[in-house]
Amino acid sequence: MYKILIVDDEITNSKILDYHVKDFFNERDISSYKIDMAENGFEAISMHFLNSYDLILLDVKMPKCDGLKVLSTIRLNKNTFRQPVITMVTAYGKEEYIKIYKNKGANSYLIKPFDKRVINLVLEHTFKLFNSKPTPTVEIKEESDDFEFDFDFDEDFVSNEDQEELNTFNQAHGNISATEFLKDYDNLEYILEEIEDIDLFLEEIIISLETVNFKDYKHRIEEALRKYASFANSLSSFGDMSSSISVLNNAIEYADFEHFDEKKQYYIVEIIRAILEDLQNWKDFVFVKQTANDVYYINASVLSNCIQLQDMLKD
Repeated sequence: MYKILIVDDEITNSKILDYHVKDFFNERDISSYKIDMAENGFEAISMHFLNSYDLILLDVKMPKCDGLKVLSTIRLNKNTFRQPVITMVTAYGKEEYIKIYKNKGANSYLIKPFDKRVINLVLEHTFKLFNSKPTPTVEIKEESDDFEFDFDFDEDFVSNEDQEELNTFNQAHGNISATEFLKDYDNLEYILEEIEDIDLFLEEIIISLETVNFKDYKHRIEEALRKYASFANSLSSFGDMSSSISVLNNAIEYADFEHFDEKKQYYIVEIIRAILEDLQNWKDFVFVKQTANDVYYINASVLSNCIQLQDMLKD
């Protein structure tokens, strides 16, 4: 079965893409396909980790967790999960934006308003389903960018041993909703006190962190990770994650950041940002809003990112 995820906070855009994707399969008399929809980036990440989609049509501009954050999170876990084709959906087709999508690991892009011929090109290349009458070549205007497909991914930093360890850990837990998980915690407000006081400066770090100011934020990053490690350790099911965060924090403390080349510095900063975002959002969706369908969704993202970052900081 072909599995597609459409991610957009605007329901009209999702419905348009849904219509075109269904039309593509119907024209080829194919019924074994499934289309899911997500309204925000956090939902998209969780759904991908649970369903392993073949294709994600991912809107770039969404509130709180935008498409680029979703793209980065999935690509940073490329050794843990079967990677989907990711097509960025955007109103901005300028060259500088296309380069950003490419550098972060996108396979292609769609420009709004949608062109059915380009949508068909994406679907044809993804599923190798070429019609007897191939999709006509899309005429490219002088001011537009050529349609590109299969951008190369960057090198990975995860060893086979680390991957096996992470896969074993993930398989040890079944899905459980936030409400089900928390029903046995009568002292939740006291548990949350441990990390509530870091929310404001954590948000500042996530927004402002760059390679040039890493040194200025280093101690606050370490403090945030210490508190989240303690928080996770207070929950009986997250001891391994707590240990991994603590080991990572120790590696950050003693790493010589300026010793690394520019590319590795960039990766270090982006992975740290992804870890902090994941931890903050996990706390909100599981313990505050209590809307998470699976409290363990955090394991795959945080543990994989911690492993990658520890490996990079060893050099």
